[in-house]
Amino acid sequence: MKLDFTKGVFVQVGGELGKHNSLPIDNFIQFAQNLQNTILNIAKHDLPLDQPIDPDNFRLEITDFKKGSAVPQFAFTHRYQETLGETLSIHREKVSRRFEELMIIADEGNYTKIRLLYPEPAKRAVFVENLYSLSNDFGNSPVSFAEYSPESNQFAPIFRIKRFKAETKRELLADVIPSSNLAEEENTAYAKVRLKNDKKGKPRRLITQLYTQKKSH
Repeated sequence: MKLDFTKGVFVQVGGELGKHNSLPIDNFIQFAQNLQNTILNIAKHDLPLDQPIDPDNFRLEITDFKKGSAVPQFAFTHRYQETLGETLSIHREKVSRRFEELMIIADEGNYTKIRLLYPEPAKRAVFVENLYSLSNDFGNSPVSFAEYSPESNQFAPIFRIKRFKAETKRELLADVIPSSNLAEEENTAYAKVRLKNDKKGKPRRLITQLYTQKKSH
């Protein structure tokens, strides 16, 4: 596993934003928050539902900041609370591994593959929004998750985050039913109809049975 938030993960920002070995605070805060949201959503949606999960155990902290464009390091907090069930280290490993799978998709730039990890539309929508935000937080400046070599004091990109295009996002969200539509569907009724001619020979529709949305399933 190349991205392990227990050990620490470096994010390298190049281009115009990172050329002075610094980062604009607004861009940095926005990226850090979106990264945190992605990690918390993985913990929420990908860890076993039958085991207690404390979201605070998956909070990220800044543990280092190196030169070489601008390279902050993020890691899981050391302020944590053990829970029942599987150990926290196993849960954290699962979260890091799933995040790496998402970054493989980001590195390829083929974001339609999110469907393979999250076939359920509602759950997929969460990570579409997360990855779209992460890929756009630094504008046109290239962003990579990188590996640091102490010997050479240099960084080597592991996964480059390709831009997530708006049209691809719309495509991935196209089959997500808005909550307002769901409410309308719950109030929809279905009828069993029988056709019968009246005395003049004109067909009439007679409702023989009425079903609500819930009863029709």
